[in-house]
Amino acid sequence: MKAIIPLLQIGLLLFFAILMFAIIGLEFYIGKFHTTCFDDIT
Repeated sequence: MKAIIPLLQIGLLLFFAILMFAIIGLEFYIGKFHTTCFDDIT
């Protein structure tokens, strides 16, 4: 039972790290694929 608390702390740290990378990734790629599905010829 003593190992559960450190595992939860590592899991929480990993969750926040993935969340930060997701937010940074969304900021970099926002609007990049906005008009990729449309054909400008028609």
